[in-house]
Amino acid sequence: VNYSQTWQDSSLEYPKGIGRMLTISEAALVFMCNAEVKDGQIQGKEEDWPADPDQPLRDGTRRIQMGLLLEGFSPAHGWTGLLPSGSIFIDGGGDADPVVGAVPPPTFKVTPVDANGTPVGPEISLDLASSAQINSDYGPKETWITWGANAGPRVFANNPVYWSDFLIPPDTEYLQFSGNPDGPPLRATLTNERVTAPGQTQPNPETIVQSFQFIFPPSPTKFEPGFPLPELVEDPRQYDLSTRLKESIQDPAVLINTEKDVVRSLVPNHNDYRLVAAKRVIPTDLFVAHPRYSDKHRTTWWGEEAMGHALTESGDSGIYGATLESSVGYAQFDTSIYPDFVVKPGHPDYQIDRNSSADPRRGVGDPRFNGEWDNGYSKAPPGSYINRPDDGDVVGMGPGSAVPYFEDLEFDSPGKAARPVSPTFYAPNKVVPSPAMLGSVPTGIRENIPWETLLFRPPPSQVQERHYGVVSPPDHLLLDLFWMPVVEPYAISEPFSTAGKINMNYQMVPFSHIRRATGMHAILKNERVTAIPTFDGRSYKTAVTDKEYRHPVNVEETLRQFEDKFHEGKFFHSASQICDIHIVPEDPSFSPSVEQMRAPGVFSGYWGRHLLTGDNSKERIYTTTYPRLTTRSNVFRVHYKVQTLKKSPRSAPDQFDSEIDAVASSAQGSTVVERYIDPNHPGLPDFAESDETVNDYYAFRTLLHSRFSP
Repeated sequence: VNYSQTWQDSSLEYPKGIGRMLTISEAALVFMCNAEVKDGQIQGKEEDWPADPDQPLRDGTRRIQMGLLLEGFSPAHGWTGLLPSGSIFIDGGGDADPVVGAVPPPTFKVTPVDANGTPVGPEISLDLASSAQINSDYGPKETWITWGANAGPRVFANNPVYWSDFLIPPDTEYLQFSGNPDGPPLRATLTNERVTAPGQTQPNPETIVQSFQFIFPPSPTKFEPGFPLPELVEDPRQYDLSTRLKESIQDPAVLINTEKDVVRSLVPNHNDYRLVAAKRVIPTDLFVAHPRYSDKHRTTWWGEEAMGHALTESGDSGIYGATLESSVGYAQFDTSIYPDFVVKPGHPDYQIDRNSSADPRRGVGDPRFNGEWDNGYSKAPPGSYINRPDDGDVVGMGPGSAVPYFEDLEFDSPGKAARPVSPTFYAPNKVVPSPAMLGSVPTGIRENIPWETLLFRPPPSQVQERHYGVVSPPDHLLLDLFWMPVVEPYAISEPFSTAGKINMNYQMVPFSHIRRATGMHAILKNERVTAIPTFDGRSYKTAVTDKEYRHPVNVEETLRQFEDKFHEGKFFHSASQICDIHIVPEDPSFSPSVEQMRAPGVFSGYWGRHLLTGDNSKERIYTTTYPRLTTRSNVFRVHYKVQTLKKSPRSAPDQFDSEIDAVASSAQGSTVVERYIDPNHPGLPDFAESDETVNDYYAFRTLLHSRFSP
């Protein structure tokens, strides 16, 4: 891809790989008061007072600054430290002048008004006072757990964007904010290069990752007089956004937002940050006003600290005033691990950019019903993750660290966040057991359909056939495009061979009275089904509990589905059809049947009682069992018992008469025969270009011959 050319036209909505680069999950405007006149004296920040020094100071006059906070998020979170290195360039968006810097940022305006919405002062135009280039920062941060997921606003702390301070008269009760509904958008261009050249206004096109275009709505005017007024902060370290962010990096006690501030933000209208991270250009209609954007109070009338934003710290605790919604049904969470779901399904702004009318089979796009969200590692809450491969080292990280994902990362310089993983305690199949690891990859990126990923498990009972993953051909057939060898306890598998795998079609035909399910018992014996009860949201990550969330498999109940299939005269065509089988757990609190695993009821069905179980947790057992299964055996053990007969001339040639015929010799034993393909065969065609099938090139060879001599 010639990025120098494609980035000249920002209307080209090419998708991109999600990778492990940060994306922007929220854009917030913060209004802070850094000075106020009391008793004729300036309380707070006196430097560069933006007023005529010859004019008398009026009590009640306030000095306000508006700044921009951008929240970082990485859907690919995991054990290895994430040390972001990037920059954000701020300018005006639009397709007419796509080159960064060609259009200046929009001019925001504020009008001070009284309680009735009547202006008490002139309209004030806000001028950008900072450099329009934000750099990432990486420490030291005592509370920054750099594992991905939410990185919070601190990650973009160097050179933050803010506008010139302005004064409001004493009689002001509210601020009417103009927003930029008529454009140009406020554009944020994200790069993967940490620019250090002062005054650089143009990013290198080769380093551009994404382009965001934000439209901030105006403050309410019909039923509310405007935004509330910020009050004077007392800590000098919080007088302006630049100082506040720098101090908060060094000292977590310095809050990014305080109870004195007013914060209003834009959030994705579907909460699925994977769709944001996978887009090259983020259009203006994807980010919408936070549901509390129009509140006229800094806090709600019932006393909650709600500021019209959902900004979260790294580690996923909400910043002061954050309002988050739980989209996991009846689940309740501890505030330190509340999911970063903001816009409730059913809200007028929810997923307004979705275009499912093109294909009505695309499902409901509601995480409460289809469950297409992931459980977070360690302390991270549920969210829109992509099931990054597990690279947690068994022996831990740093001095005294022993538990991956639950010990804080320790590093003394950028790029040195994790020590090398010991191969003694690690296996490649632990990182990627099978292609079913792709089960959290979203499928609605181009169609803007949230909360729908590849389906490698039985469909969610609440949506059943409405899930796009079950539409023919089902998603799980994609697994057949990959092949995973069996490498433990040694490298068993060879090319085009299923040696070391268990045949799902274990019924012997025509000897159906012989049940040969031992192999399936062996596969499922050490597997565990993860199931988190709906009402354990406040404890399963934050409290010591004796509850067990990983249950052994009820193998007999699970195999009942196999037996039913065989009795119907059917068989498994593909090993990926294990994804259609409900693997039944032996849960001591509620041991379900197959029928209860399928039941759609919130309380009658098993998964309806375990709504906190994410998509990655449900699919994990299919991820680990699939690579060890097959439906066509390549290796056969043939047992034989043969005799050499000495025939009498008096007996019929096709019969054996024990009285006149004799057994000359006998032998018994077994032979292991393998059906194989030689990948070096000179006549083997390129099957991508040929209509031939691989079956014509199989040959047989003897692997082992054992003779029984009692």
